[in-house]
Order: sequence, then C-alpha cells, then structure tokens
Amino acid sequence: MAISHWKKLIKRIKEGSINERNFIHYGHYYDILQDVIKHIQKYGYYVVDGRLEDSLINYVCTKVEDFSDVIDLDRIAFDISSDLKKLIVPNIILIPMNHMNKMFLDNVIELDENISLFSMKEKIGVIRRDKSLLSRYVEKKIYCKFGADHIVITKDPFFFNYPIHGISIKHIDYRVEHEAPKIVEAVYSLIRMLDFKEDRDPKDKGWGVRFRDRLPEAFTYTVYYKESGSDYNDLNDGELGYSFRFKFNPILDINTLAFIQKKDQFTSLLKLVIEYSLMTEMDIDPIMYRIRKKWISGINLFNTAYEFVSIGKYDAALLLMYSILESLFFKLGDYNRKDVLIERVEKFLENQTDIKGVRVLITATSNYRNMFVHQGVGLERFKTYRSLNDREGYIQGQKPFIHDAWYPMPEKEFKNYYSLMTLVIYVLINDPKKLFDFYIKNVETQ
Repeated sequence: MAISHWKKLIKRIKEGSINERNFIHYGHYYDILQDVIKHIQKYGYYVVDGRLEDSLINYVCTKVEDFSDVIDLDRIAFDISSDLKKLIVPNIILIPMNHMNKMFLDNVIELDENISLFSMKEKIGVIRRDKSLLSRYVEKKIYCKFGADHIVITKDPFFFNYPIHGISIKHIDYRVEHEAPKIVEAVYSLIRMLDFKEDRDPKDKGWGVRFRDRLPEAFTYTVYYKESGSDYNDLNDGELGYSFRFKFNPILDINTLAFIQKKDQFTSLLKLVIEYSLMTEMDIDPIMYRIRKKWISGINLFNTAYEFVSIGKYDAALLLMYSILESLFFKLGDYNRKDVLIERVEKFLENQTDIKGVRVLITATSNYRNMFVHQGVGLERFKTYRSLNDREGYIQGQKPFIHDAWYPMPEKEFKNYYSLMTLVIYVLINDPKKLFDFYIKNVETQ
C-alpha cells in the first residue's frame, strides 16, 4: 500500500490528465486495485474481476472532489462494496449425491426453503428434456432454463445417475462460486459424520455401494445463477452456469434410511456452514468470526481424514484429527500442550455421559502420533494390505472399517482410534453454539 500513488492519481484526475477512459493506463493502477482488493474482502460483498475495476474507476472519478489529503482506504472499500451489492443475484449449487440410495427417498425432500434433495427417479429422457422436478426447481429459484441435456453432453454424462442436492443462495455470484467448494465438501463431510456409527444400508449385501449400484459416479458439481441485470421474466435470458471438479472423492457409502432420520440435524448444520461461509467479517466480533472459520475448516479437514482412513492411511488421518482438535481448543500462540488439550476437552465435555475416558484416550492416541512423527513407527505397520478376496479393495471415500473382515490394527489401538474419530465428530457437530461459546470463554480469554 502506497498512499502516495493514490494522491498522485487524485491530482492527475483533478488536472484532467486521467479520466475513466484512460484510468487503467495510470502507472500504479494495479497497486491501486490491489489496495482495494485487500480492504474490500472484510465487507463481504465483492468480486475480483472486471466488475470491481469498473466500480473502482467510476467511484474514484465521480468522487474525486471529495478526496482530501487523507486517503481512507477502508472508506473507499466500504463504498465500493456497497455499490457492488447491485450484483446480488439468485444462485443455485447442485451437488450429485453419489451412491445415496434413491430407493429410500421421496421424489423431493424439502429440507429447508432453500435446500432440497431430489431422488432423480425420472427417466433420463424426461430429465434431459428439462421436465424433471429438479428442472422446475431451478426455474423457480433462479428464473432460468436448466439445460440438463447440455450438462450430460458437455460437462458430465453421469451427473444424473444419483440423487441431486440443491442449495439456493442469494448473493453475489463470485462469492458463491468461490465459497462453493467448501460448502460442497461440507455437505459430504456432514453426511459422513452423521452416518459414522450407523450400520450398513439395508440393501447393501456386503459388497459395497459400487457393486450394489453399478453406475459411474458423477465427477462434477455445478453453480448456476441469473446474470445481474437480466430479465427475470424471461427464462432464456441471462443464464450462467459453471461446472467444477470435486476436491475430494464423492462417494457416499452411507445408510440412506439413517440419513433421512437425521435430516433435520444435517439441515441445521448445513445452514450454519452456508451462513458462515458468506458472513461479513466487519459485522461480527473478531473472535466469533475466527472460531466460525475454524469450525468450517475442521469440518472440511475431517472429510480428508475420513478419506485417508478409507484407504488405510491411518497415521496421516491421525495427524489431521489432532489438527482439528488443536485448532478448536487452542489459539494462535498457545503451545498446544497435551495436558492443556486434555484439560480443555474434558471441561468442554462436562456432564456429557456419552463420551468418557478422554484423558486416557488423548494420552494414548497422542503417543501414536508422536511415535509416527518422531520415530517413524505408525499404526499402518499392523496391516498395509487388503486381501484380493475383498471385492472392493481400498476405495477412497468408502466408509472406514465397515468393509474389513478384521480390525486393521490390534483391538486396543483400534478401539482408541475409533473413539478418537467419534470424539472429533462429536466436537464438530453435536452443538456448534456450545463449542463457539466455550472457545470464546475458555480458549481466547486464557
């Protein structure tokens, strides 16, 4: 940041040598732009593309007489952010729920006003002609034709093989596109966490979901929106849609009936993820903002740990699970000591009868971690293979442990490992508000 560049710019605009038409040729134009980008993000409403440049140029040129010797970059960023609110449009994120068993789903499950689950039981011809319930939903939410046939031909031929999760969000399209990867991964992570202790799907004959369904998985999710300034009465005007690759392995090896029973808890957690992903930093207490961001990161990090465990990378997953706990129970500058972690987790779990023996559990599993980190001796030494008689083998995203004929490690180590995963899940999803309050009172203030 160089205020001198701003003062020189203002001077030249007042002299008439710089105007809206040649603004981008100013020698320090990109320094000016980077200053705005740096300051505008905390106000929540922003883009980082040509629309930001247009707003910046218009703002500086029209407000030039209001500038004084004091250049207030926060004020400039706030005003431009306020101007960019005109770009708020209806968006929709569509997420294939690979291997969720559509046999147990109603045609549409409306989880919330803006969150729905479509079984996609219609024939593919109906879907591709935009006659499906999902197509109607898209038209209703973003006032655009869906174009399912376009998705099948150019984006992902397997997109409609399994149920589709639809999330409607009203915000600037740029923000939704850039927060969508975290939201999409959180959808899978939350479902996996809620399912972790459940039995197999009633229709699972023991060979795994791929053998059961025998349909390829979708490999993309989409973000659609109505372009700002479009005609909302014309379904063919202003539609924009983009497909993105999953950042993780999109396999839901879950008990679908159990998910339906827990759909309210899932919905309440997902709504928090969406809200916190798009929250405005300046509107929230800094500590609350920080713990909310940590919580979302923890949910996404658990998804990676889950997938590591699914392919037998137990030591790497263990490191990630401790990273989640340390993130939620330590602040920047703490020494992350084991005894402090035990003390804080025990205090957090006070009066909780479902989880016991935290001190013994953390002591044991932290020893596993230390042996791996400092001595190179990990839990994977016990079993590093899967029998050829196992039809599925190691498939990333497959539910951990449920396909094993025997424990992947001695019973004591397995029990501790499984209990640690259960503990991390409990901390993340049982009561987020309690977790946030605890962090503020017992971590940040210590």
